[in-house]
Amino acid sequence: MSENKKNAMLACAKGNWQREIVEDLIRYGTITNPVKFLRGKAKSYSKRYEDSLYNLIRRIESETGIKIRIVEYGSRGGMWSAKYGIVA
Repeated sequence: MSENKKNAMLACAKGNWQREIVEDLIRYGTITNPVKFLRGKAKSYSKRYEDSLYNLIRRIESETGIKIRIVEYGSRGGMWSAKYGIVA
Protein backbone atom coordinates (compact mmCIF):
# COMPACT_ATOMS: atom_id res chain seq x y z
CA MET A 1 0.00 0.00 0.00
CA SER A 2 1.36 3.42 -0.92
CA GLU A 3 2.11 6.17 1.58
CA ASN A 4 -0.61 8.32 0.02
CA LYS A 5 -3.24 5.64 0.66
CA LYS A 6 -2.02 5.16 4.24
CA ASN A 7 -2.18 8.90 4.91
CA ALA A 8 -5.64 9.10 3.34
CA MET A 9 -6.83 6.29 5.61
CA LEU A 10 -5.38 8.00 8.68
CA ALA A 11 -7.07 11.26 7.67
CA CYS A 12 -10.45 9.49 7.85
CA ALA A 13 -10.00 8.75 11.56
CA LYS A 14 -11.71 11.04 14.03
CA GLY A 15 -10.23 10.64 17.48
CA ASN A 16 -7.60 8.42 19.06
CA TRP A 17 -9.69 5.25 19.11
CA GLN A 18 -10.37 5.36 15.37
CA ARG A 19 -6.76 6.30 14.66
CA GLU A 20 -5.54 3.20 16.53
CA ILE A 21 -7.91 1.06 14.48
CA VAL A 22 -6.59 2.49 11.21
CA GLU A 23 -2.97 2.10 12.33
CA ASP A 24 -3.59 -1.56 13.20
CA LEU A 25 -5.30 -2.16 9.86
CA ILE A 26 -2.33 -0.65 8.04
CA ARG A 27 0.22 -2.54 10.13
CA TYR A 28 -1.41 -5.98 10.27
CA GLY A 29 -3.93 -6.02 7.41
CA THR A 30 -6.64 -7.50 9.67
CA ILE A 31 -8.04 -6.65 13.09
CA THR A 32 -10.41 -8.34 15.49
CA ASN A 33 -13.55 -6.36 16.22
CA PRO A 34 -12.19 -3.60 18.50
CA VAL A 35 -15.50 -3.24 20.36
CA LYS A 36 -14.74 -6.62 21.92
CA PHE A 37 -11.80 -5.13 23.84
CA LEU A 38 -13.65 -2.28 25.58
CA ARG A 39 -13.27 -2.28 29.34
CA GLY A 40 -14.61 -0.34 32.30
CA LYS A 41 -16.98 2.54 31.72
CA ALA A 42 -16.36 2.50 27.96
CA LYS A 43 -18.05 -0.90 27.78
CA SER A 44 -21.38 0.67 28.72
CA TYR A 45 -21.07 2.80 25.56
CA SER A 46 -20.31 -0.16 23.28
CA LYS A 47 -23.15 0.65 20.85
CA ARG A 48 -21.66 4.10 20.26
CA TYR A 49 -18.22 2.61 19.69
CA GLU A 50 -19.74 0.11 17.27
CA ASP A 51 -21.42 2.94 15.35
CA SER A 52 -18.11 4.79 15.35
CA LEU A 53 -16.36 1.76 13.83
CA TYR A 54 -18.93 1.45 11.04
CA ASN A 55 -18.78 5.17 10.32
CA LEU A 56 -14.98 4.94 10.06
CA ILE A 57 -15.23 2.03 7.64
CA ARG A 58 -17.75 3.95 5.50
CA ARG A 59 -15.52 7.03 5.43
CA ILE A 60 -12.46 5.01 4.43
CA GLU A 61 -14.35 3.26 1.66
CA SER A 62 -15.94 6.40 0.26
CA GLU A 63 -12.93 8.72 0.52
CA THR A 64 -10.09 6.35 -0.40
CA GLY A 65 -11.75 3.54 -2.34
CA ILE A 66 -10.13 0.94 -0.05
CA LYS A 67 -12.55 -1.83 0.84
CA ILE A 68 -12.72 -3.09 4.42
CA ARG A 69 -14.76 -6.24 4.90
CA ILE A 70 -15.31 -9.01 7.39
CA VAL A 71 -12.77 -11.65 6.45
CA GLU A 72 -13.72 -14.10 9.20
CA TYR A 73 -16.82 -14.28 11.36
CA GLY A 74 -16.70 -15.19 15.02
CA SER A 75 -16.70 -18.74 16.34
CA ARG A 76 -20.51 -18.88 16.29
CA GLY A 77 -20.92 -16.78 13.17
CA GLY A 78 -21.28 -13.54 15.08
CA MET A 79 -19.81 -10.08 14.90
CA TRP A 80 -18.36 -10.02 18.41
CA SER A 81 -15.09 -11.74 17.48
CA ALA A 82 -15.23 -11.13 13.73
CA LYS A 83 -12.06 -10.07 11.91
CA TYR A 84 -12.03 -7.10 9.58
CA GLY A 85 -9.48 -6.78 6.83
CA ILE A 86 -8.41 -4.71 3.85
CA VAL A 87 -9.65 -6.32 0.64
CA ALA A 88 -7.60 -5.54 -2.47
